Amino acid sequence: MGQEQHSSIWPMMYSGSYGHCIKKNQVLRSKRDLTDGIIEFGEDDLLFIISLSGESKNLDEIIQLVKTRHIKFISMTTLRNNLLAQNAMFNIYVSSTPFLLYNKVDNSSFLPFYIVADIIVRKFSEWKVNQLNNRT
Repeated sequence: MGQEQHSSIWPMMYSGSYGHCIKKNQVLRSKRDLTDGIIEFGEDDLLFIISLSGESKNLDEIIQLVKTRHIKFISMTTLRNNLLAQNAMFNIYVSSTPFLLYNKVDNSSFLPFYIVADIIVRKFSEWKVNQLNNRT
């Protein structure tokens, strides 16, 4: 039997309101990155929080921190009924099939999450360009 899989949270911040172009995007690889950088987030920012289980350690604390700053966030997770999905503005469910590594450690790929995030950013960019072109 494989060892228990370690889950992690991957917040990604896309800055800029819906009416403006994206100012910047960042991948925050840890809770500390998020807590250290939370001062840069504003009410016009949109945060994508990626978590395989949606029940990762300290996730409740992160959700409360984001909510107290009135930052909108979207969850990307594999499970449908979890803490992250219950608290997010919108939910995106991504399939990630677990697999065993040679040393019998359970693992899941984050690749599907990155593909979905890439599609979202590209489609938003296309939509924004069309919006700007239609103004002229």
